[in-house]
Amino acid sequence: MSQVMTQAQPILGSHPHEGEETAWRGQPAQWSLVRLPEKYVSWGTYNISNHLGAAFLSTVVTLGKPGVRTWRLITGITARAVVSINGVTVFDTDAHPVEQANGVFEYSFQADLTEGESVVNVALLRLGRFAQVGCRLEVTDSDLDARVESAKGVSKRQREHIEEELASIRFERDIFYPEHAVGFNLGVAPSAGVTLTSA
Repeated sequence: MSQVMTQAQPILGSHPHEGEETAWRGQPAQWSLVRLPEKYVSWGTYNISNHLGAAFLSTVVTLGKPGVRTWRLITGITARAVVSINGVTVFDTDAHPVEQANGVFEYSFQADLTEGESVVNVALLRLGRFAQVGCRLEVTDSDLDARVESAKGVSKRQREHIEEELASIRFERDIFYPEHAVGFNLGVAPSAGVTLTSA
């Protein structure tokens, strides 16, 4: 795990954008957007031998008034979770063991948010046969705005329009039979250069 954490440091210190290519432990990957807010986001598989389960999360947050805030991190299974803000590690579960209560591990910590935007990155790591990783991270004593860093060259308005386009997609009918072609309708005008296909 020590070796894995060393390899995770460059990602924890990064400022990723949607669609950006990256690699970790020789595996290529691409930063992608998780669209649907969930109470608990989790990834995992069960294996017959120990495996490394890993996930990296990133968001940009803006706080109305800067200062120290109280954070809560919840995991459903023992795992190493590390939180960084603007490239500086502010919390590591390895240094703060807790007992499981009500089926989860709940950690509380304080971390400073400066004025303007801050990049919050999380590394979730687990070694085991049940290689599941997942978490919920929240600020408990203040409201803040959170957003995903759009792909380079894509404005905030363009990104919002993409989400409007996706949210407006509707199938042509409620029930499809083998003789029907599967099609869909778009409720807003697509951006220039957009090609719509059904797979």
